[in-house]
Amino acid sequence: MRFGGFEIDDQQSYRKTKPKHGVDEPISILTRMGHLAAHRRPDFGGQMKNTLIWRGLLGVLGVSLAVLIGSLAGAEVASAQSYFGACSDDTATSPVQIPPGGKASFTVSYTCNPGNVPEAVHMIINSTPALPTGVQVSPTDTQTNTPTLITIQTKTTTPPGYYYLSVSATGEKCQTYSVCVPGPLIIAKGIKPPPPPPKISCASSSLVCPNIWWFNGATPQPENYVTQLDASPAGKKNYTWTITSGQSYAQFSNKSSVITTTTNMVTVKPNGDPGNSSTPVVNITVSADGSPASAPFKLNVLKPHALLPVGKPVDVPNGTGVFYESTITYAIVDQLGAILPEPVPAREVFTKNNAFPVDDYANDNWSPGVNGDRYGGSPSKPYALHDRITGPSIFNTPHPKAMKPCSPVLCYTKVIHWCGYVEVGSPNAGEGVMVATLAWEKYTDHGRNCNLISPAASDKPGNNLPACPGPSQTSCPP
Repeated sequence: MRFGGFEIDDQQSYRKTKPKHGVDEPISILTRMGHLAAHRRPDFGGQMKNTLIWRGLLGVLGVSLAVLIGSLAGAEVASAQSYFGACSDDTATSPVQIPPGGKASFTVSYTCNPGNVPEAVHMIINSTPALPTGVQVSPTDTQTNTPTLITIQTKTTTPPGYYYLSVSATGEKCQTYSVCVPGPLIIAKGIKPPPPPPKISCASSSLVCPNIWWFNGATPQPENYVTQLDASPAGKKNYTWTITSGQSYAQFSNKSSVITTTTNMVTVKPNGDPGNSSTPVVNITVSADGSPASAPFKLNVLKPHALLPVGKPVDVPNGTGVFYESTITYAIVDQLGAILPEPVPAREVFTKNNAFPVDDYANDNWSPGVNGDRYGGSPSKPYALHDRITGPSIFNTPHPKAMKPCSPVLCYTKVIHWCGYVEVGSPNAGEGVMVATLAWEKYTDHGRNCNLISPAASDKPGNNLPACPGPSQTSCPP
């Protein structure tokens, strides 16, 4: 009879066969130079043996074996990303059973490259959960370029359960030999295999996955910055998602680190400030209808952090009755200095003072722009955030007289200024992340952003604002 990629007859002998449909899927881990091959032979009272062959190119590897004991169905293949070497397997993915009193053995071979360096190797054998008392695993030391048979011996009193074994190794020249996940496992006849662990991927609807974006509690989350994950296969009754690390930075819609869904999709929400210079990591697993948990899926946590000037200000005459228009362009960047990937709400908030600005010119009658002017909360292109400052209306008989931009050198007669900040992530004033504080200055022939501080002293809009400069005290770029 046939189980996975192996055939087991009634005399409990077996031979390797091809899976009935398709080609066995290799499990591969590419790293630096090294090689590991592993052969495993479960022996049920000395009658049944099987062999798993592990090959890796250019790497030094360990081997991981999932062992199923007794009548419980279920097995999980736990993986660890290698540091050196490569691992592949050409058999089907099925659990292997070791009955109480039986034993399993597998052969491992280590190489240390370049040059096939001969050295002593200490093998590290772990189990999750821990093996029951009395189960023996030996040996623990070997040499490179020499196949070594490792044996797992159970007792007749060993309680039922399944266990995940991993074998890694250390040496002197090659200090780390990677752990490798054994793909194909054999299950004895009469035992139903447990469902395989699902896999997690970014949902196609999520534009920013595999990242989570923090906007300081802005509600709702900007629609272009929603992180969603898919589990495969689809069609299961229940999917249990767990945030296994990084709970202070992420949560599910129930404000918890664990959630069960009836579809194979979940939304991951931000839960905390990732800081100003790092990208915290969140790991998430999922199980489906009682299956083993998936391998962890990694998400990075990011936030809008600062404005970076793009090019020089552009000053042009304006024919709509306001004399001039000055455009200052910025890029919105995250805490690592990368430009945000998608359009995002951005807003100017004026604090000092929309109705009564600071007068730089005696007895002027000019006024500032509208609060939230130009990019007042609508999604803006993060690589081209334009701040446009215009002159006064010709119909207000401005004093002092406004004019089109002077040429070839601008005129630098200051008239008024006012102060405030820029927030990103929400169309509502006072929400999102404050990325800059500044003053807006109107000259007789152009406008400028002055006293720009970015990133701001605080992420919270309106907090820790600097004092607005006094009359004619703004510091402005040319």
